[in-house]
Amino acid sequence: MLYNAATAITMIFGVACMYVLLYLVGLLAALALIDPGYFSSQLQRPASFGSYLKLVWLASSVGIVAGALGSSLESEDAVRKATYGRRELERQRGRDRP
Repeated sequence: MLYNAATAITMIFGVACMYVLLYLVGLLAALALIDPGYFSSQLQRPASFGSYLKLVWLASSVGIVAGALGSSLESEDAVRKATYGRRELERQRGRDRP
């Protein structure tokens, strides 16, 4: 039970850290690339820093969900090839043999 709890906490912490990193990179990109005048014209009101925060929150959240859905469509072999190196795949194939 302790091992499962530690694994779950580690996974939650890792996912949260990656989401925060994605959010911050997205925020920096939005601030650098989206002209405030253009953003204001699209919003039809003055663009504030909060508007950028909401835009990046939406984009990051949609990106996470799209990535999760897309990864669930991959076969187990494709995930193993993307995740493990050649040597690890050889070890796993050796274990699968009778």
